[in-house]
Amino acid sequence: MNLELVEEADTIELVNNLKADLEKLINEKELLEQEIQHLSVRLEEKSNEEKILELAFSEANRLATLTQDEAKHRAIKVVSEAEVKVAEYFSQYKKMENEIEQLENEIQCYSRFNEELMSIQNMENLALYDFKNTPVSIKEISHIKATVYSFMLVAFVNARHFVTFGGKSGPVHAHSWQVQIDAHVPTEKAELVAFARIIDQVKKAMGFYENKVLNEVFPFDQIQPTTENISLYFFNRIEDLLDEVGLFLGKVTVWETPTRGIEVTSRYEEFDRILSAEREETDSLPEIEQTSINQREVYKEIAAAAFDETKTMEEEQLEIPVIVRKIPISRHPFKLLPFFIAVITVGLFAIGINYQILFSVAGHFTWNTDAINNLFKAEYLYHTISKGNMTPLLTEYWNTGPTITYHLTLPYYLVALIRFFSPDIFLAGKYYLATCTLVGGLSWFLLARYVGLWPAVLLSVNWMLWLDNVSQIFAQGNIAMVLVINLLPAFLGLVLSVMGGKKPSLSSFLPKIALVQVIALSQPVVAVILGLCLVVYFLLAWIFKACSFVDVFKGIFFYFVGLMTSAWWLLPIIPDLFFNKAMKGSQEFLGSILTSDMHYTAGPAFYLHWEIAFVGVVLFVLLTWNAKPAWAKSLAVSGVLFSLLTFPFMQKFYQTMPFSQMAWPADFSGIAAVTLLASAFAFQPRSEGQGFLYKKYRLEVLLIVIFSFMMSNSILAFSEERSNASKVAEGFVEKSFQEGQVWRKALIDLSPEDSPTTSFLLDNGLSKRGLGWIWQGGATSGMLSLQNKGMEMQYYPYLMRTSLFHGVTSLLIKKDSIRRPEEFRQDAERAGYRFLSEQEDMSLWQKSDQPFLIKKMTQGLLIGKQAGLMALCFPGMEVGFSNYLDDYSLDYLSKYPVVVLTGAEWSSVSRAEKLAVDYAGAGGRLIVDLAGVPKSVLSKQPEFLGVYGEPVVLSDPLVVFGQEKNIYLSQTLSSNAENSSYVPMGLDKVELSFDYYGNTAPIFGYKEVGGARIGFLGANVARRAIFSGDDAYLKLVQGVLDIPVDFTPETTVPLTNFQTTPGIYEMKYQFDQDFTAIVPVPALKGIKVYIDGMPVSSYVFEDLLQLDLPAGSHTIKMTYPISLIKTENIVVSLCAILLALIGYLIQGRRVHYAGGRREELQSEQI
Repeated sequence: MNLELVEEADTIELVNNLKADLEKLINEKELLEQEIQHLSVRLEEKSNEEKILELAFSEANRLATLTQDEAKHRAIKVVSEAEVKVAEYFSQYKKMENEIEQLENEIQCYSRFNEELMSIQNMENLALYDFKNTPVSIKEISHIKATVYSFMLVAFVNARHFVTFGGKSGPVHAHSWQVQIDAHVPTEKAELVAFARIIDQVKKAMGFYENKVLNEVFPFDQIQPTTENISLYFFNRIEDLLDEVGLFLGKVTVWETPTRGIEVTSRYEEFDRILSAEREETDSLPEIEQTSINQREVYKEIAAAAFDETKTMEEEQLEIPVIVRKIPISRHPFKLLPFFIAVITVGLFAIGINYQILFSVAGHFTWNTDAINNLFKAEYLYHTISKGNMTPLLTEYWNTGPTITYHLTLPYYLVALIRFFSPDIFLAGKYYLATCTLVGGLSWFLLARYVGLWPAVLLSVNWMLWLDNVSQIFAQGNIAMVLVINLLPAFLGLVLSVMGGKKPSLSSFLPKIALVQVIALSQPVVAVILGLCLVVYFLLAWIFKACSFVDVFKGIFFYFVGLMTSAWWLLPIIPDLFFNKAMKGSQEFLGSILTSDMHYTAGPAFYLHWEIAFVGVVLFVLLTWNAKPAWAKSLAVSGVLFSLLTFPFMQKFYQTMPFSQMAWPADFSGIAAVTLLASAFAFQPRSEGQGFLYKKYRLEVLLIVIFSFMMSNSILAFSEERSNASKVAEGFVEKSFQEGQVWRKALIDLSPEDSPTTSFLLDNGLSKRGLGWIWQGGATSGMLSLQNKGMEMQYYPYLMRTSLFHGVTSLLIKKDSIRRPEEFRQDAERAGYRFLSEQEDMSLWQKSDQPFLIKKMTQGLLIGKQAGLMALCFPGMEVGFSNYLDDYSLDYLSKYPVVVLTGAEWSSVSRAEKLAVDYAGAGGRLIVDLAGVPKSVLSKQPEFLGVYGEPVVLSDPLVVFGQEKNIYLSQTLSSNAENSSYVPMGLDKVELSFDYYGNTAPIFGYKEVGGARIGFLGANVARRAIFSGDDAYLKLVQGVLDIPVDFTPETTVPLTNFQTTPGIYEMKYQFDQDFTAIVPVPALKGIKVYIDGMPVSSYVFEDLLQLDLPAGSHTIKMTYPISLIKTENIVVSLCAILLALIGYLIQGRRVHYAGGRREELQSEQI
């Protein structure tokens, strides 16, 4: 028992010892672990320190390397800049050495006159001087009689000159020559001669040369203006003038410096001999050799007219001087016989170009479809004038609205005038086109005095075959542009006539104003463009010192007066031109690669703006730059600037220009052509030119080369100019519309060659007219432009939709333009068009034989700058009347189940956000496309209702997650997309997204605002869907909008008893229920609508008229203003005429005041 207890105690002790040892070991282990952990921490710290040291060392090496590289580059840059400076200083040093050498040579010329005064007594010794010019006068001086006394007069001439040695001209430098005149008074005039009379004669001799470069004025443009020659010339001139008043000249002393002068005491009669010989030979010289002689006569006239003989000292004190800087422009003279031969040549060439127009058999000349439309308008105008209506607005032959939104332009009146003397309108059109071509050729003769007669002939021939002009006649048939383009050379000639400081005259002022009026009344858009170009050219001409600032003012003044005198016609159309956003959004810019392609320019393209010939002309101008006069250089720079405006990279700049919404960039091409061609053929006259080009025949050969180059380019394209569809179209008109009873039909040509969509109408075989810009003006241009885009992108449902809304009853289709014929057939039949017949490559589709209304059934509303483009894909959606959201009311938006903001804007963001929330809260579905949303002023990101767009760059195909499946989208964004890709941020719920560098980027989701749910669409998928045509994109956007991509045709309601009187449309309809109708009539300003005689409200549906009509049979009556010409417009024109007369009288008074005042003072003296 005790033993067991002892063993148990031992065991317990042993266990306790073991526990103590175990605890000790555990403690030691913990200590070891702590030490290990501490060591690990220290090891990690050491490792981090090493890494930091390595990074620091690496960064130090990088900084050292970077510093070394920067120091090296800076040293290289400093060395290169030093070398440039050294080269510049060395060049200046060389120039200074050359100038010193030239001045030393000039000093050597005068070294023989180092004495204080050198008297020239023996005139025979003057043969050593280089006299190359004629004297001023050949009159004989009367024998010097007895004199009572002599007097001396001192005058000063401040002028500049340079001296030429060995063919090299020295620097231009200034002198103030002191001229001392000793004159003798004969006995019989001792008490009659006053000093003022003598001063007048001296001023006549020397005043013209004040502040001139003597080498540029007569006679020193032909002889060296050395002090010796100046002294001799002044002696002869003053002696002639003093002899006229009975005085005798004793001597003339010309002091070049206070210590050196020339004294002349006798006349140099060699001048008289040379002048007599040259006058006998002038008539026998060739034209090109007479230039310098005729130029001298011009300078003589200028010098003689500069001062009046009757001017006295009293008038000097009373007259307020008018200083006008005159910059003479060299003019090329020509005789009557060469001019007559040149005119005949151009006339024959014009007939040859228009041979197939003038002498073609009936039906042989293929009229373009737009040309037929224009001729129909002229025919309609002819009939209305015959009935006494000079300004028709409405036409009984077309059920979709007025003739145009403004009165017909001047060319239509010209064609209508020719129609009075021709059997039909087609023959009148032929005569008109041929006449315009001839006018265009002859108008270049207004530039003949600046470029020469035969260069003007070459320009005329070139211009008549220039591709833009040929395109206007044969491809487009735009009778307004045909006239305006052919008047551009005449306009340039009148512009140049303003320059040179010439005195204004009524005969020169009126033609300028009249020409501006003709252009403005023919094509107002081109008139505005010409104004911009005129300002640019005059500023460049002033910079190139081709004109004075007074010339700039005169040129702009005559143009402004010309426009304002046309205000009676221009003012009614200005709103359409200034605020036509659809036109601005549809401007076309042609790419340089495409338009420089010979195959493209030689094809049947609708627009031919920029040809290869332009490149050749520009290179030619650059190679001959030094031989160009200043006005031609400024023309060349202007032409290049105008040409660049047609290129796509200038689109941003172009749209910021004033009046850019009024015109298309292509309208600059004709102006650029005129300026570049005139510059290419303009050279300084041989009497003024120097260098390689002015050797015998070299200049003529060079002109022939550039002429041949441009002619070859034009002829290649001229042979291809034709219309593919118009001949067949005429056949359809004659065959399809003359058979059976036809009341009224519209025929629309969707051929892509004729870009503005064209349509015809028939009334007894001649009811053809245009459904395009030129017919209805800017009223429906937005829809028509989108129809062209729809044809280009093969969106057939939108084509059918637009055709129905415009009341089109028949479609003429060029089969090659339809890439998916079966799909087109299905869409056409769904819209009610049935295939009727075909001929060659054309097919005819017909709907009905009478006009109709459309029962409106809209699936939603599109608002914003890109609404029209989205309508191409979703033709069931309506395009809103304004791009600004806050222009709409809540009641208006509530009529639509879906509203999509795509490129929308707003005047007030708070009002727009409130309207959006109220619409969505009322149950409407609002979708906001971030592409085109205005950017926040602070964040510079698109933002609306707290949702902002985060810019992303999408370079790979997208995989979209959502809607319980994945959607694969390819990158097929068109290169002309303008908007960046944005993803919506700040959404409460994301339904569609994609992976963007490991992050989730939303494409579509919702934002809860005030209990309303508003959808936001990003990543530019809507625009990608439009321009790519990709089914995946279309289905994605369709799923978001929940609307079909097909067009569901609305019900048509036939119209009966359709008739028109001046200013009134009247028609009847019958329908069994109330409905909202789309009337195929433009919703113009001032329109009033009556139902059964009661006035009703009207609305706008995509620029067409929308009415709420009652059920049953009713009469609709629409009234328009009979004439847009108002009294206030005429008053503006009359005020402009008054302004022109006041300006002319003021300028005339400034010019003629001095002469009248002189005569008055002379009478008082007598």
